[in-house]
Amino acid sequence: MGKKLFLICPFSRLEGFLQSHYGEVYFMTAPAAVFSAVAAETQEYLPDFVQAEGITDIYLVSDAGCPFIEAAIEREPSQGLACEETISRISGKETSPFEIARQLVIQQLAFLAERVLPDGEKRIPPVHFHGLVSYRAENLISTVA
Repeated sequence: MGKKLFLICPFSRLEGFLQSHYGEVYFMTAPAAVFSAVAAETQEYLPDFVQAEGITDIYLVSDAGCPFIEAAIEREPSQGLACEETISRISGKETSPFEIARQLVIQQLAFLAERVLPDGEKRIPPVHFHGLVSYRAENLISTVA
């Protein structure tokens, strides 16, 4: 069985929740799980980590209860983080926290596949991307196709 890496928001506190569903896994964090907002660091460290640890599956997880998503819906003042701009562009079109989280997952998976690990399927072992929207408060996990 391959090793799994979950890309999550540290403020959503998903580690224990995801481990209860997926067992022992690795985690990498970025505010709101918007890794494109920390593109230089992601592009520098993620490929090396994936190779060194033999990661075969990368899960990008956005929690509908993420404090950044909730703040965008409530139109609270920005904290000055780059992820907030990304969320505000999506929340201007969407009002459901689940739909905002889903759109974030789709956007970030595209970033990872195109800019960070474009050779994911060709690697030995291959790296597969998965998208999940969670709502930890309700013990829900949904796959994003």
